[in-house]
Amino acid sequence: MIETQHVGLAGELDALTYAPAVPRGPLCGVGALLAATDQATAATLRRVLDTPGVSATAIAEVLDQHGRAVTAYTVARHRRRGEANGCRCARSAAPATSPLVQAEDATVASPPINTPEEGTLMGLYRQDGTRITKATVPAAALNDPPVRITEDIFTSESYGRGDGQPEGSKRFLLYPAGTIAMRSVIDRLFAPATVTSISPADGPAAGGTTITIKGDNLDGVSAITFGNTTGTELRIRSAGELTVKSPSGAAGAVTVTLDDDSGPVAKPNGFTYA
Repeated sequence: MIETQHVGLAGELDALTYAPAVPRGPLCGVGALLAATDQATAATLRRVLDTPGVSATAIAEVLDQHGRAVTAYTVARHRRRGEANGCRCARSAAPATSPLVQAEDATVASPPINTPEEGTLMGLYRQDGTRITKATVPAAALNDPPVRITEDIFTSESYGRGDGQPEGSKRFLLYPAGTIAMRSVIDRLFAPATVTSISPADGPAAGGTTITIKGDNLDGVSAITFGNTTGTELRIRSAGELTVKSPSGAAGAVTVTLDDDSGPVAKPNGFTYA
């Protein structure tokens, strides 16, 4: 009788050991984002969260740029999930997909979630039980090559309005040198410029009119053309405002084109020469 009870208890404890973790409370902002977003984005965020060199503030800022309002405090708490005073989200295994951001010594593909012991044989199977052969592995080539960051990259924000630095004075490490990131992730950090107003909208044909252009993400603009002629004295005042002097031109309306990091932004009939 005693032996039977012991075996039964051992079995119950063994079952509890391998039972899935049960969440201890509602998901935090990061946990809710992981649950709601697509698999590729979730894999990216998990990998970034587990990269010590990326600050919680930098992660929160990137999420905020993409419409996800999450504070740096929430990101930091989620990183401590499973520890005392940490996030209430249950720690879960990341999907077996290729990480989008990873440390320098990591391989391009994530290891399988369950790995056999050394020396054991393992076949590959589909969910329905059919065997997968070497020639029929369900995988597709990606047109999104990984790139290696060759020097530290920082994100920034201003101390306050009018601190004199368009790109911001406070800097936070976003990608340490050696980090591997997918090209699409890097590209998404460069939001395209938009133009909401050009003032004044007209000036003399001789040029020399100081024009203020307002919009969003203007800090990546490197040149402005009026028709086919480049303006002078370009000044980036902030991410939302810049000034430039109009060149000389023939009477009539011309297209104002901003040469931006993410591609040219054209404003037809944006300026009229008197």
